Amino acid sequence: MNLVTLNQSGFIEIPEIIRQQLGLDNESKLSLEIQDGKIILNPIKEEPY
Repeated sequence: MNLVTLNQSGFIEIPEIIRQQLGLDNESKLSLEIQDGKIILNPIKEEPY
């Protein structure tokens, strides 16, 4: 389990190892949902043009 902390602006940083595993970069988009009191982030795969 990885621990993250909210900064003063409400941002979290996703650990590098998780970003690599999911293929995320600075331009990646994620959907955010709340389910059963938990925050769920899902990467959004953008279709190539």
